[in-house]
Amino acid sequence: IFKVKNEEARVHFIPTLKDGVFVTLCAPLVIKNEHNAEIEEYLKFKHTSFHVYDTAKVAFVVTDRFLSLSLFFKNGTFDPRSDLVGFDSSSIKWGEDLFKYYKENAVEIKTL
Repeated sequence: IFKVKNEEARVHFIPTLKDGVFVTLCAPLVIKNEHNAEIEEYLKFKHTSFHVYDTAKVAFVVTDRFLSLSLFFKNGTFDPRSDLVGFDSSSIKWGEDLFKYYKENAVEIKTL
């Protein structure tokens, strides 16, 4: 779940996709609207999915190795240096469950 516009994310995801890793992204509509070219490139890979969820109150990344969770301040910003990070199996499982919730309540975008 990405709530922020982060050019570095694109730099990290495309090489991962080229390696054949399955990646599912959920993002707010503003990301879809402002980054059409990047999303079109992302959707060209067969092992990807992109979902729009506009009311997330968190930003996080969950992989098979870790969970990194950002909680937002009252003003809607966050400091990624203060992420909650977990590497144990229960943290990863919790992150997977949270992601499943957002994905099930999001709208999948297959083409732009």
